[in-house]
Order: sequence, then C-alpha cells, then structure tokens
Amino acid sequence: MAIIYPRALSSSLKIQAEDFRVERSENVNRRRGGKTQVSERADPRWFVDWETYKMDMDEFQDLEAWLLSLRGGLKSFLAYRHERPYPKDYRFGFNGLSKHFGGAFTGTCVVDAIAQTGLTVSGLPSTFSVRAGDMIGLIQSGKYGLHVVLEDAIASAGAVSLLVEPFIKTNIFSTAATANFAQPLCEMILTSYSGPRSIELETVSITAVQKIY
Repeated sequence: MAIIYPRALSSSLKIQAEDFRVERSENVNRRRGGKTQVSERADPRWFVDWETYKMDMDEFQDLEAWLLSLRGGLKSFLAYRHERPYPKDYRFGFNGLSKHFGGAFTGTCVVDAIAQTGLTVSGLPSTFSVRAGDMIGLIQSGKYGLHVVLEDAIASAGAVSLLVEPFIKTNIFSTAATANFAQPLCEMILTSYSGPRSIELETVSITAVQKIY
C-alpha cells in the first residue's frame, strides 16, 4: 500500500505536553539616536515540541514506524494545535450548529475576501463567536496555512472579518481557498525525536517545523 504525503498524524501519538508556537527571524538595530529598527529576515513559521505519555516498547513500535516513514525531513505531515482544536466558545466541536442559510456547520467556511493581515469568511452560524487566540486554517491546491485570530469578533448573518497572524501568503491563498475552524492543519517537517531505549515506560519527544512553500 502506498503512503500518501503529507501524512496524517499517527493514532499512536498520545500527547501529554505541547509547545506549538510561531517563531520569527528578525534583525534588531539600535541606533545611536535612540531609535530601534526591526526587520524580518525570513517568513515567520510554526514550530512544535511534543512530549507523549509514557509508553513501552510495544506501544512505541507503531509510533516509530510512522516517524521513520517521514524519512527525517524529506517527507511532511499534517498537524494541528492539540490545546486549541476548536474555537474557545466551541471547545467540544460544532454538533448541533447550523449555518446561517441552512445545513449543518462542520467547521469549514467560504473565503470572501483575503489580505496579508486578515480575511472575511462566510457560511458560518448566524452569530458565530470567534475569540482572540482561536485558530483558523486555510487549504488551497494541496497547501495549508495556519493562523491565530488577533481580536474577538461575532459573525453577522454568518459572515465575519478577522485579523490574523502570522501573515497570510496571498500568492498562495486566495478567495478560492477553504477556511476551517475544526482542527485546522499545518504542514510540518520532522526535525528530531527520541524514544524508549529500554523495556521501561518512557516518554517520546518530537520536534517539527512548518513547511514553507
């Protein structure tokens, strides 16, 4: 059977601790007159550090096979922020919610307008609530963008405008993209892992970085 990349997360990955964050590459120039200039050397990107629950060698075997299938950094996988899989006001998902114009709401919505600093989406429940810190994802042509909402907003007639970070790559994502509030995904590359080396129960540590298109 062929493996399809980017791979979904392994069902053997049982996370007990997560550090999912944006890191920036910046130059800071403190001038003699007192001004401080800041410039960005590269695109901001997501990094993640995971620590699993303790597992024995048998439990680690399945996870190790998934990790090895990524061939170091040659193959990518899809990850979401486990501490914030859904918006703050809908922690347990969207069961029972309906779109403004009818039909069950599953988390996906339409992109009506898009810019580097934010976007307008529709196809939401009538007064859908979005909180600062909620995650929203974009998918278009097999590429993934993951962003954090910066300010609270309430939908009107199922539409809402949002400010987000990191900036949206408008050369990749357009109004043809699909937006998603349900476990929004980020395409990532494995950078390291360490696992059990004995028959004793041990945790597994995994680090990864966002794939930049």
